Amino acid sequence: MTKQLTTRSSTKIARIENRFIFNAQYKLTAREQKVILFLISNIDPKSQKRFHEQVVSVKQIEAVLKEDGKKWGGLYEEMDRFSDNILDKRIRFPTDLEIDGRAFPGKINWFQSVMPVKNEHQEVSLRFLFSEDLKPFLLQLNEYAQINRLETTKMKSGHAIRMFQIFKAQRDRMRRHEKVSQLNYNVEDLKAMLGIAGKYPRFNSFRERVLDKIKQEINLYTSIDLINLIYTRTGKRVTALTFVFTEKDDTQKKSILSEGQAPTEESLVHNYTRSQIRAYKLLVKRNVIPSIAINRLVPSISGGSSEFVGFEDLYVICAWGIFESKSNLFQKNDKPTAHDIRKRAGTFVNWFFEHKIFQQGDHFATIQQQLVIRKKQMMNDRPEEWETRIASRGIPAAEFNLKTT
Repeated sequence: MTKQLTTRSSTKIARIENRFIFNAQYKLTAREQKVILFLISNIDPKSQKRFHEQVVSVKQIEAVLKEDGKKWGGLYEEMDRFSDNILDKRIRFPTDLEIDGRAFPGKINWFQSVMPVKNEHQEVSLRFLFSEDLKPFLLQLNEYAQINRLETTKMKSGHAIRMFQIFKAQRDRMRRHEKVSQLNYNVEDLKAMLGIAGKYPRFNSFRERVLDKIKQEINLYTSIDLINLIYTRTGKRVTALTFVFTEKDDTQKKSILSEGQAPTEESLVHNYTRSQIRAYKLLVKRNVIPSIAINRLVPSISGGSSEFVGFEDLYVICAWGIFESKSNLFQKNDKPTAHDIRKRAGTFVNWFFEHKIFQQGDHFATIQQQLVIRKKQMMNDRPEEWETRIASRGIPAAEFNLKTT
């Protein structure tokens, strides 16, 4: 039986058996994993007893893949490359069987077939049929994780998507028992699970190209908060890793799932103060993702100290000034590319939430001192603006505007 899919009928939750998530060894690009999660999310593991063919229009696949902002080639080339590569990728499983004293892994293909067809609307499409060997992991599930594929939308690292599924599975099964989870890996075992066994012999390269990207993207884009990554050394060599993680709070989760959706002008004025809206616009001007700016950064500024309330925009100016003076992402007379600008915005967010650069120590004191100076200047040079600032503190812009008209 063929299952024709449309955007409206697709769901967002991919359900995958824990045994697969924790034990499978494979390497897929971020885009390949996004398509697979999309296809898995269209499976009903409770009622289905076998796999159905899924026919997905090329336009729909394109929509799934283009959200990460990475450079996109011609549509034909992208689809041809994807269908070729996905059929060549295999999943390895550790087994207890040995040949010549060595463990012999099991190997499974992702798909039985990927074929170009036309759907019921005569649109060029791809027809997918999962491999029968995947049935124990996608159908009639026992212990499984629920992966919201929308959380992977903007992720560019395939390794980050893989580890996100592992962390999510661990939290799903341990949420009732612990607030913070830990997973320990031998370095070489972790590489094998990620499908890069034997690569990155220098640990610094592995950290920079794999581990740092995992931590950055999971913390920026998903509902998981990767709190710490602990290195265990044998002599001078790092031989094991411990991931320490939990879940973000409900407000942060809502922000993650609405990423890329800029708030409307109406929602801004009805829910945020004049100074908060100015802070939001300053952050977006610096290329911070709109939902992160308004749902996470701005409320965190307002809640950081009563001194910041009514002056959130000035806080952004002070914090960004510190960031610009201390970060190596800025050079004199440089002409930043679009990539440079996006990287600066992402790093600023990491400084704020992950490293808490602006909420502690000398930088926090510097921001307070600079705000005092700016407030005094405003009182002396622009008294009307000062009075408006004080009167509008804590009041949504729409409500304040009504009071003053």
